[in-house]
Amino acid sequence: MSTSRRLPGSLPALAITTGAFGILLCYWDSIGFSTFSSDPINYWADSLYWQHPFNEFHVAGYPLLLALARGITFDALSPIALMTTITGVALLAGVHGTYRLASAVGCLRRTSRAAATAFGLWPFVGTVYAAFPIADALVLSLMVWAAVWIVRGRAIPAGLLLGLAAVTHKSLWPAIGLAVVVSWCWTDRGRAFGARVSAFAAAPVVALWVAGIADGESATWLLASSADDGIAPLRRNSIPVFDGLVGTVLYGDAVARARLVMVLAAVALALVVLLSSYRRWREPFPAMAAVFALEIVGLALVMNQHLVWSSVRFSGLLAVPGAVLVASRLDAIPTRRWHLLAAAAVAVLVGTQLLTAWEGADRGWLGYL
Repeated sequence: MSTSRRLPGSLPALAITTGAFGILLCYWDSIGFSTFSSDPINYWADSLYWQHPFNEFHVAGYPLLLALARGITFDALSPIALMTTITGVALLAGVHGTYRLASAVGCLRRTSRAAATAFGLWPFVGTVYAAFPIADALVLSLMVWAAVWIVRGRAIPAGLLLGLAAVTHKSLWPAIGLAVVVSWCWTDRGRAFGARVSAFAAAPVVALWVAGIADGESATWLLASSADDGIAPLRRNSIPVFDGLVGTVLYGDAVARARLVMVLAAVALALVVLLSSYRRWREPFPAMAAVFALEIVGLALVMNQHLVWSSVRFSGLLAVPGAVLVASRLDAIPTRRWHLLAAAAVAVLVGTQLLTAWEGADRGWLGYL
């Protein structure tokens, strides 16, 4: 077997993402920015008390993974080294999963690599929220791989990955719930497929919920959250509707309004994906593309001005749906021109990561948004 057949097709995207990830880490180290603050500290604290991982703000998936990794490594690594390793590996797993998803829906190698690279270097956020070691990279990877198995018609791994995503990050609960619902509607799969997806998606959530009740938590503990800090209608002093969009324009500073431009760009892409998918929602991939698009639009509409950036943080889910829309044009670009365009795009995308890393570290908002 030749070497080219043994190497994964996603290798260029993996190498580029790894390089960008390393550059960002070196940059933060050079300016003395510590990522062990805010949410990373809270996740680490939860991992130290892994027997009682029933935090109303953060679900237990990531802290339990940290606890397992601590045990495997005999606590030999510092918190930041261990957490960054886990989130970096999760990011690369998501990059490879994006390549596999694009290939599974019929994209040629060039488009699949472009989608995978775009996921890893998603504008302004791709490597940032892995280098700042919170749960984003992990839950995005789980969602991408769930979509891979959904497209391939494998209900058990798809459902289990959706369930693990549900116990990793609450922000994607709407997308997870919608994915389970539409799995019942796919004409070529039958009701049994939806039933298996639902059962395996529910298993991790039910297990965590029951464990919390057995530990003395209330029956509604899993639904308790920081929603009143993030969802505009529930937050005091927020505009009741569209605070993330309107409130940022009215009350945000220049930087907040610049970030709002990125939010609107993510929403615009999501709407294009949604419009291109809605007529085929009874097919697995168009349905999942629509689910991802609805998640991004929903976050932009309901989150307040302090947390509306989350619609950008999770918009890497649109990498494959977006690539599918332009696949024919990408594949038609001559090879030499393609290499130049790809190099320029990578440089720009890495630049956006560094801009977010600089601005977030300088103003201290990374742990808050």
